[in-house]
Amino acid sequence: MRDESGTESGMGGEYTLIDPPRRLEFTWRFDDHDSLQQIELEFTEHEGRTTVVMINSRVPDERMESQRYGWGQCLDNLERIFKS
Repeated sequence: MRDESGTESGMGGEYTLIDPPRRLEFTWRFDDHDSLQQIELEFTEHEGRTTVVMINSRVPDERMESQRYGWGQCLDNLERIFKS
């Protein structure tokens, strides 16, 4: 991952649940931090639109704001792609 300044961050994880088309869960760990986060995504469809609920748990306090910002950017980009 690369931010606006060009700073790169590595990360990885493992899928813990794949339940198409309803749920996707995986672990998430940055290369520069020992904390293991859990990401849960739930997808629901209603009248041709999909709602995604994301839960990002076990986020260390010092990473909370950067996680909020980073995931917000990812979701904004995804929305932009689908609108084009």
